[in-house]
Amino acid sequence: MTETADANAKRGIDGRKFALIFVALALLLSLTAVYLNYHFTQNRGVLQERLQKENQQLIQMLRGRIAFLRLRANGSPEINAKLDVLSKRLDEAAALPPTKYQQVGQACSEVETAVYLMERDAGIPK
Repeated sequence: MTETADANAKRGIDGRKFALIFVALALLLSLTAVYLNYHFTQNRGVLQERLQKENQQLIQMLRGRIAFLRLRANGSPEINAKLDVLSKRLDEAAALPPTKYQQVGQACSEVETAVYLMERDAGIPK
């Protein structure tokens, strides 16, 4: 028995000490992750509110551009159908909750690209 104890003493740390150090290190890493998450996300509500306001302003601007394209279309059913689809997409984006600001931004980007292409085809200068 003493030979085994001597062999463990020569190796350094025994199993119980290693397990204790491992658990303490894991706990320290976990607490650090919780603190960093709190530190970097405590203003999430303010950020969501600001991004939602920006997205709503973008939606209003896009609706204005769509209305202008409708006036220039002179009742063309093909163009009006495309504009109806874009308006519906904007309505869906506007109805999303504030936590979905990324999806709203993506929808606005898609609609803005389509509106830009339609304006370019209509010869409207940017």
